[in-house]
Amino acid sequence: MRRMNMNTLEILDNQGNILLRIAESLENNVFHFKVIGRLSEQTAHEFGDELSAAFFACKAICIDMSETESISGLALQNLLKAQQTADAKDISMTLLNLSDAVMQTFVANSFTECFNIEER
Repeated sequence: MRRMNMNTLEILDNQGNILLRIAESLENNVFHFKVIGRLSEQTAHEFGDELSAAFFACKAICIDMSETESISGLALQNLLKAQQTADAKDISMTLLNLSDAVMQTFVANSFTECFNIEER
């Protein structure tokens, strides 16, 4: 299940508990996401859908992962697909402020070279 709460998408389990929050904003043709919680196998599809939709509305995408607790293999695949789409459409995609746990996953899977990763 999913619901919008102001500018934040909340992904819920069957009991209505929040699994993941994705805050979204569009400023100056840059789509900003802030991913809060766990990007699990259960939430990866919704996350991928949000990324895909952003490509129709912007010239750049910034994804703040400072409050992302963990990232699953499926969510990593979604990020890789999004990066490939960004490259094909000449759209900049930047991952910002990766949490320690997420950065460890990127390093362990040799994904740090696949993305533009910045600290701000």
